[in-house]
Amino acid sequence: MARNRLLVKVVRVMRKLWSGPHVRNKLTATISREGASMLADPERSEIDEHTGKLIVGLIALFLASFTNFFSGDSINSISEAYHQGGWARDIFVGFLFAITAFLLAYNGKSRRQMVLSKIAALRM
Repeated sequence: MARNRLLVKVVRVMRKLWSGPHVRNKLTATISREGASMLADPERSEIDEHTGKLIVGLIALFLASFTNFFSGDSINSISEAYHQGGWARDIFVGFLFAITAFLLAYNGKSRRQMVLSKIAALRM
């Protein structure tokens, strides 16, 4: 209950800070400008398409082997590495972060590919 009250107070303070017209107009202009450029067709790749696919493929190939090697016991699935903890968990989570980073950086050849790669990255 106290946590909810604190959250309500924080929201009220933030509303007061962000309610000025100069802040609102500047924020709206920035959001609309960035939103329009974000949905435009991709002009260039952040990462070379073949390099990104190679790195994600290598991560997929070696994920199971690395997590099994660094776990203390033999594991039946890579998700078991997360529950065991230790180095196996760190490698598993690190590889997931790497794949997410590549999906966020991948723009594809069309707007559809760009948007789908961003959605896939956020769903991980």
